[in-house]
Amino acid sequence: LARQMPDAEKRARATHIVETLDLASTAAYVKALIAHIRACHA
Repeated sequence: LARQMPDAEKRARATHIVETLDLASTAAYVKALIAHIRACHA
């Protein structure tokens, strides 16, 4: 774990950030994100 990039740096580099507060909201966000990505790359 000590060799991992700090969370703040990961977030700064990320294209999308998925908050994993609870399963239902995480699943809904991921489904919407997949739909968005598919629409942008269709």
